[in-house]
Amino acid sequence: MGLRSFIPFWTFAALAALGSLHAIASDFSYHHVQISQSVTTDNNLSTAIDHSVTGVGGSYEINEDMAITAGYFSGYYQPLSIDSRDLEAGITLHTPIKALTDFMLNASLLQSELHTPFGSAVDSGHRLKAGIRHRINYRLEFEACFSQLKIFNDTDNLAGIGLLFDMSSDLSLAAEYGLGDNIGRMSLALRLGF
Repeated sequence: MGLRSFIPFWTFAALAALGSLHAIASDFSYHHVQISQSVTTDNNLSTAIDHSVTGVGGSYEINEDMAITAGYFSGYYQPLSIDSRDLEAGITLHTPIKALTDFMLNASLLQSELHTPFGSAVDSGHRLKAGIRHRINYRLEFEACFSQLKIFNDTDNLAGIGLLFDMSSDLSLAAEYGLGDNIGRMSLALRLGF
C-alpha cells in the first residue's frame, strides 16, 4: 500500500475528536506569520518537474485547542511555462499528548489557479494534515506529519519531517523535508511569533 491511500478523509475526521481531550497545557504557540520558499520535485513523468513556490501565511489561536490558518502562495513549474497561484484557509485542532509534545490536525480549503501560454485553469480542493510537534530543548522543535492534497483531479500524499529553530523569543527559522508518491519537497520558512 502506497501513501496514496494512507490518509483517507474519514480517518482525519475521526481523529479530529481528539482535539478537546487534553488535560495538560500546550507547550507550543499557534500565533505566527511566516514567509516560505519551497521546491517540490515530481518524478511521475519522463522528465522531472520542479514546482518552486513562495508564500506568506499565518496561524491565529482562537482558543486553547483550535487555531485558524490562512496563506497565499505564488509559484512556477520548470521546465514547463506554468505559473500557479493558491489561496488557502483552514482550521487546526491541537492537543498535548504529553509534556513538550502536541498532536495536531489541520483541514484547509484551497482555491488554485494555473496559468499557461495556452490558457488558464481554476479549481477548488482541500488539504489534510496530521502530525506531532515535539520540543527538543528551549530553542529547537521537531515536527513529523502526513499530509494529503486533493485538487485538479489529483491526490498528492506526503510524509514529512521538520525542525524549527528559535533565533529569539519572536523569530524562528523552519526547515522541512517530505517524500510522497514519486514526489519530494524541501522548504524553508522565516516565522514571526506574536
